[in-house]
Amino acid sequence: MKLINTLKLAGLAGVGFTLATMSALGQSPIISSFGQNGQLVCTNLQPGSTASVEWASSALGPWTTNWAGLESVPVGSNGLIQVGVPMFYRVRGTPPPTFGNVTFTKWITAFPNQPGLIATMAGIAGGDVGTGTFAGEVFKMSTDGVTGVTEIVAFYRLNGPTHSLTALVQIMQTGTVTGSKAVILGVVTDGWLKVHSVAGEYTQIAIDHDGGTGYQGTLDIK
Repeated sequence: MKLINTLKLAGLAGVGFTLATMSALGQSPIISSFGQNGQLVCTNLQPGSTASVEWASSALGPWTTNWAGLESVPVGSNGLIQVGVPMFYRVRGTPPPTFGNVTFTKWITAFPNQPGLIATMAGIAGGDVGTGTFAGEVFKMSTDGVTGVTEIVAFYRLNGPTHSLTALVQIMQTGTVTGSKAVILGVVTDGWLKVHSVAGEYTQIAIDHDGGTGYQGTLDIK
């Protein structure tokens, strides 16, 4: 009977692998195995981040990371206790810490007729680099005819009195009108916090020069 109960517990916990996963930065952590030796393995988490293993007695929760409900359980007059015990498990990912934040407002300055160079950019920088300048080059820009999403590959160069850095970024922008949004992912290739990853966003705005179109955004250095 003890063996049967043990196998039943392992089976129910296995159901929790699929029912109780959480999203972390756009991906779903996957509990790939939970062996009878008590080893839980979870994949699809972001390198450099942290994770918490949570348990519940039901796939609907409530979820907990401690054993408070199983400590000092009062025994009834009939000599029995009845409590919810860990049967389902999930892993919750926490993004890695942010080491710096940079703000920028940029605009296109030219579309030079040079192989491998689509456009040059200028602007202003702020945040943790200090009040300074923004410069950049666009090397790839293509728009999907169905979704209208524009993919851009560029170098961002942010120079301030406190820090300076260069980042290679990939941008996905939806729309080309004022208020259009974009997401940014990349890596610092030179300068402050070199080799750290960057993530950010910008919004297309109206400005008073260089064609009247600008882009205002932020970068988090992870």
